[in-house]
Amino acid sequence: MSGLESTGGTVPGPDPPLRTSPSQPPPAWPPVAYWVRTTLAVVATLGVVAVTLRVTHILLVVVMALVLAVGVDPAVRRLERIRLKRGWAVTMIFTGLALFFALFAV
Repeated sequence: MSGLESTGGTVPGPDPPLRTSPSQPPPAWPPVAYWVRTTLAVVATLGVVAVTLRVTHILLVVVMALVLAVGVDPAVRRLERIRLKRGWAVTMIFTGLALFFALFAV
């Protein structure tokens, strides 16, 4: 028994092209809704990029603050373990850093 007989005698292949009647015009390709959605997506993307460029300096400060907070957190936790309040621990660390940089500059 060959492979054609087991599948009903048809050979798989590409689908035949769709036939439209001569009285029907071919479908509008792509539809207007596609262009509207595409235009809105491009405008929204450009808007987000423009806003991001205008607030880049703010985003940079936020990222720097996050990196600094993550870097200082272990020392602050260590000072909290010796019963120092978090605010005072942060103040001590930043005061120490300021003194270190001042002495380094001198």
